[in-house]
Amino acid sequence: MAYATVADVKAYLKGVELDVLGTSAEQDAALAQATEVAGDHVERRANRSFTPVSETRVFDGSGTERLVIPDLLALAGWEVDGVGRDGTELRRYPLWGLPTLWLVLREGVFPKGRANVAVTGIWGYAMTPPAAVAQATALYAACDVLARAGGGEGRRDDGGHAGVAVAAVRAGGVRLRGGAVSPGRRPHPDDVPPPHARLNAPRRRRRRRPA
Repeated sequence: MAYATVADVKAYLKGVELDVLGTSAEQDAALAQATEVAGDHVERRANRSFTPVSETRVFDGSGTERLVIPDLLALAGWEVDGVGRDGTELRRYPLWGLPTLWLVLREGVFPKGRANVAVTGIWGYAMTPPAAVAQATALYAACDVLARAGGGEGRRDDGGHAGVAVAAVRAGGVRLRGGAVSPGRRPHPDDVPPPHARLNAPRRRRRRRPA
């Protein structure tokens, strides 16, 4: 997926001689290809898609009240064993905003089974990709082109893709630091203790320093 444009990549290549790539049209084609590859690399390293898609996805029932899912932006419907259920039966987490990363039944459990829970909605990290994702894509593409052109300060990470040593960009699960895009840690249901656990948490006593 191309999260950046050819113009975005060219902005990082000012003053760089690209004649080795061919004519102006061939250069643009090479930049467009590099941008497409860079976008796919960002997705793989972040382990998430920044392009929303509307579809039905199937999951194994957990046998508990909780179902962990990929990034969900909007819930259109869901069913268990082919029987439609009401969206009001579900609570969506985390509570601080989108995307939804797990669903919790208000009553009962998701029956344990193989591919028995279907969820329909809009999947993805955001309706519009974060600006830093476009920047990371353009940086990767530019450094890839620099390597192909035989110049620049680009280097390659251990996955064989171009990186930029001076870049440090963060955006919703994507970190571009030291030339590598790495996934930020996804929040997990176990990260959020139940309300009573927070209320009943023992208070730490301050130790008095000796005079």
